[in-house]
Amino acid sequence: MPENERQGREEIIVAGHICLDIIPQMHPSDLKFRPGTLEMVGPAVVSLGGCVPNTGLALKKLGAAVHLAGKIGTDPIGDLLQLELRNFGEAGNGLTRSSQENTSYSVILSPPGYDRMIFHFPGANDSFTAEDLASALSRPAEIFHFGYPPLMRKMFENDGRELEEIFRQARKKGLLTSLDMAYPDPKSPAGCVNWRVILARVLPHVDIFLPSYEELACMLEPETSSGLVSDGSCSLAQVDTKDLQRLGETACSMGAAVVGIKLGNRGLYVQTSNQARLSHADHRLLSENWANRELWTSVFKVNLVGTTGAGDATVAGFLYGILRGLPPEQVCRLACAVGACSVESADAVSGILPFDLVERRMREGWEQQAGPAAEGWPTVAPGVFAGTHDRKLRNR
Repeated sequence: MPENERQGREEIIVAGHICLDIIPQMHPSDLKFRPGTLEMVGPAVVSLGGCVPNTGLALKKLGAAVHLAGKIGTDPIGDLLQLELRNFGEAGNGLTRSSQENTSYSVILSPPGYDRMIFHFPGANDSFTAEDLASALSRPAEIFHFGYPPLMRKMFENDGRELEEIFRQARKKGLLTSLDMAYPDPKSPAGCVNWRVILARVLPHVDIFLPSYEELACMLEPETSSGLVSDGSCSLAQVDTKDLQRLGETACSMGAAVVGIKLGNRGLYVQTSNQARLSHADHRLLSENWANRELWTSVFKVNLVGTTGAGDATVAGFLYGILRGLPPEQVCRLACAVGACSVESADAVSGILPFDLVERRMREGWEQQAGPAAEGWPTVAPGVFAGTHDRKLRNR
């Protein structure tokens, strides 16, 4: 679509989990939680959290027209959340406000020398349903992206039937569909459901599936991944190509057209389905170039400031590359580049640059870390390596 036709269109709908993060500055001390005492802290940082602002605002900074869809309360925390959105030039008009519920928030305690502790209140996210998307899905768009269903009760109850309905409606509108996940804490209600059953129900309606390795391993292989994954993190150095190929194949066999597995400081692994599945998506943005691909892209070298929201930024780069019709190799590079921009600032989106500046930085020789080339994967683009399942590699 020519750029002049795109102006004024809501090209991407970003829906799902949204909250407000409150992070008090804490001083070095022998902090202990003692009833009846007063602990002195510094100013609090207030920032937006969740997929909706992290991925949505990153897409907006790249240059996409974005419509945000989530659910908050009419309480003061909801007012503050909308004020933070306005600071990014986003009115948040697509958010449902409920007078019967409170806005989701997290209080993050991170005293120097201690592991952080997060107090999270899911709030209105737990009651989000397909009805809360009616306004968003009436907008003109190309892509529908949904994030963090494990943090939204209605999305994982009843074997994910409400999540399936959301994606059915998005596909019925002719949208290319995308899904991002969150780690389901094994001790929470989300950790007690059968995610393989939920994904088998939902993934046939999902064109682009973008979980992290930890999330996907926990959901598809809970018995074997428990020793590798702990509290949503793992030593990614232990993950090899066979692990990724197995998880990618499983997710594709369950119905996803494109599976991208986020690997933290090891980059992004992508495996795709065949042309028949891509044709089922029936969308011009998912061309035949995406059929039967297997790629691994390494991360860019950065001055690391913070990793909050880096995965959401990577997703934003991936979706923006698809929106612009870039080939798979360039989409994967852009995803890792946007994720790299994100970690150069303390919050999720401040470091994100417009697309042309990110592209220029890559074009001018932005250095990347070593990828899986040592494992026998040939280089097919700067920092991009093709695996044994890759159609283009087999056709050489």
